Amino acid sequence: MLPVKKNSKESNPQTKDILLIVAAMTLGGIFSYTYFQKYYYNKKPIRIYLDGCWDVMHSGHYNAIRQAKMLGDILIVGVHSDEEIAYHKRLPVMNNEERLAAVKACKWVDEIVFDVPYSPTNALLDRDDIKADFVAHGDDIPYDADGRSCYEEVMHRLKTFKRTPGVSTTMLINRLLAASKYIKDFDNEIDDSNIDENSNTEFHENENVESKDNRCETWCQFLPTSHRVGAFSNNRAPKANDKIVYIDGDFDLFHVGHISALKEAKAKGTYLYVGVFDDITIQKHKSVHFPLMSLQERILNVLSCRYVDEVIIGSPFEITKEMISTLNIHLVVNSSTTSFVSKDETRFNIPKQMNIYEHIIPKDSSITTNALIHRLVKDHKLYEEQNQKRIQRELKYHNEKKYVPES
Repeated sequence: MLPVKKNSKESNPQTKDILLIVAAMTLGGIFSYTYFQKYYYNKKPIRIYLDGCWDVMHSGHYNAIRQAKMLGDILIVGVHSDEEIAYHKRLPVMNNEERLAAVKACKWVDEIVFDVPYSPTNALLDRDDIKADFVAHGDDIPYDADGRSCYEEVMHRLKTFKRTPGVSTTMLINRLLAASKYIKDFDNEIDDSNIDENSNTEFHENENVESKDNRCETWCQFLPTSHRVGAFSNNRAPKANDKIVYIDGDFDLFHVGHISALKEAKAKGTYLYVGVFDDITIQKHKSVHFPLMSLQERILNVLSCRYVDEVIIGSPFEITKEMISTLNIHLVVNSSTTSFVSKDETRFNIPKQMNIYEHIIPKDSSITTNALIHRLVKDHKLYEEQNQKRIQRELKYHNEKKYVPES
């Protein structure tokens, strides 16, 4: 990036403009004239405001944050409270602290404000702790509990971007509720007051179920592209002097328990590789009804985390000496929140023999994928009723949507 230069009273703006045009022409279009205008002059950075519930974070959320960031220089993300979400949308699965932590860990977020109204106003955008030039949202403009457009007052300051097709919190809850019907005695297990939410529950197949397909009927396809993966990637290879740390897992329903483990793993070195298991591996070791998110969805979630440097797509379950040598791994980390199989210690035999293995208990170790599943299924009747209303709204959007290019 070119250094920022302050405007000088002695300099002639017209002369500068001529020099900028000549420079842009000389470089053959590699850098545009607008690029020089933005960074050569000391102009006020553009502040973008984006709000949301950020409940059960998924690649659609993270892609929205990424695209909003590209609309300006500083991205301020507003997080609604539990009460605001319950009134306008549905009962949130994750609480205030968990949703705040998820947003804070996203690498495109610069500032966070909490307990913001569901419908942004000019007064909110002009508030001292926000001072936003524009507000951003996907092309699926939401409506409040009274049926009014949430962005009616700020339409003149609204910038829209493409909503990520094929993924939403509504869709994930629908998948989970459908999958829970195929798990033997799941309701009895949930009703047990002595259940340990944090344990790695073994899911057993219901023998009376004919179909083992956990993919419930969907209304839109998730279409991952190399462009999107590239946009999420850090494009940074490890340096010779980096201390390389490796951690793996399914990272299904990406949550604060995962994030806490990634943060602690990164703190033990300078470069973090994250292995993400493919769908078949998870089905083999957990249940055919999982994962709830596809491999492509899960790698985008992990890549959005500010503590992650690189992802191994479809990482091998067994950690071999060749893998350690190829990636130049100095430390292999395992945690209580990323391990999805109760008895998987044997796969760490090689790093243990090499004395480069460490088991960690993250700060937010009480949050696991299974704990979130238990929350949802425990109140499944309520979520089913609320979700049906959301499904109808999403169907309406997908039936009426028009093409919008992705940033």
